[in-house]
Amino acid sequence: MDEHDSNASSAGDETTRDLASLADSTRQIARMRDDWQRDAAFMAERRLIHPGMTDRAVLDEFRNLRTRLLQHSKGDNAITLVAGVGGTAGSTLVALNLSIAYALDSAKTALLIDCHVQDPRLARLLDIDVDKGLTDYLVDDSMGVDAVLYQTGIPRLRLIPAGSHFESSTEFFTSLRMRAFLQSVKQRYPDRFLIISAPPLDESADSRILVDLCDQALVVAPYGEVSENRLLEVANTVGQERLAGVVLNRVPRPPFSGK
Repeated sequence: MDEHDSNASSAGDETTRDLASLADSTRQIARMRDDWQRDAAFMAERRLIHPGMTDRAVLDEFRNLRTRLLQHSKGDNAITLVAGVGGTAGSTLVALNLSIAYALDSAKTALLIDCHVQDPRLARLLDIDVDKGLTDYLVDDSMGVDAVLYQTGIPRLRLIPAGSHFESSTEFFTSLRMRAFLQSVKQRYPDRFLIISAPPLDESADSRILVDLCDQALVVAPYGEVSENRLLEVANTVGQERLAGVVLNRVPRPPFSGK
């Protein structure tokens, strides 16, 4: 066999492996069980995006944001950190809606992880009764990931809440078990996109630690409330390689100018 034949054979084998991986991924998604589903009223009340919403502009914004993040990660199931500048940025809702945007694609799933250890938010926002969460998993070597994985009522979206341990959150995130957990979930489910909802980057040591565990970071800033210098400091904390973009939240819409 000459070099050309060898290269062609290698390319064919790689294509076969890619197709097999895609088929396996499709089967995994099909096996995801969603026992219940949120209605449009629930989604609208909590300002969550959904296919039937009337404000298509907001839905399209999050779909476009998903596309840009996929481009930044070259299509890989990157671990994405979403954190705000200051406590009024609204980054938790952005993280949740971004997760929903990924899950709206029937070929993808999303896993949203609440890392607001001192002030858990996502289970409350989604009105989910939780027992254990991330910190419980991190302190108990015998616990499996499935024990802290919750359905959200949104197809193909799962939540890992913050957990019941609130002390020494920095030690949780610097642990080898935390790093191994993220890498394991990422590698085991190539169709699952991991979104970490974290405290403000300029106020929390936890978030600065979490940046190093992520592939990319999305910074959320409240419109008109953050100086350029403050935003630049946060961007430098994240670093050029990981910074995937900045979202200006709560931008006022221009008044209707039609006749």
